Amino acid sequence: MLTLSVCVGIGIQDGLKNHCREACGFESHHTDQKYSGGTNMQVISSFTVNHLLMNRGIFVSRVDTPIPGIYLTTFDIRLTLPNREAHIPPEASHTIEHLVATYVRNNIEWKDKIVYFGPMGCLTGFYLIVYDRHPVTPEEISSLVLNAFKFVVRFRGDVIGATKEECGSYLFHNLSVAKKYAKKFVHIS
Repeated sequence: MLTLSVCVGIGIQDGLKNHCREACGFESHHTDQKYSGGTNMQVISSFTVNHLLMNRGIFVSRVDTPIPGIYLTTFDIRLTLPNREAHIPPEASHTIEHLVATYVRNNIEWKDKIVYFGPMGCLTGFYLIVYDRHPVTPEEISSLVLNAFKFVVRFRGDVIGATKEECGSYLFHNLSVAKKYAKKFVHIS
């Protein structure tokens, strides 16, 4: 079953902590701790989430309100179990990025609300940022995300946007491995 939940974010409220631990595998260990090494920087909220407890799924990572009445919802689309499974190979992640970004930006219902889709630096999943006049829930976005990954599974032909003119690293793709990770993700639902 696909996990859909609002579990990560800036300052998880105490009431959500047990829900997050049980439903999502997320457990926040927020702290006012600062980094060592002579910096005076606060530990950012995404580094306060216990990655050993994360599951596959679609989660709200954060909600920002840059302008009153406009909400930017960042989704954590987790394809692999961090530190327990291999990360997505970078070429496959690049291919998924091209195909899913194209799919979501062409979806009639969502195309005007998509801000960004791209890989996480750790290569265990992707971020999707959407805007609306309310915080978007995982339940609202799940159909779009699952259909986008099904699009990857069914895709045939040359990777979209993978020419010298369109992509800064146009040879850095692997469609067959991208399909493997997309298929694994959609089959958890």
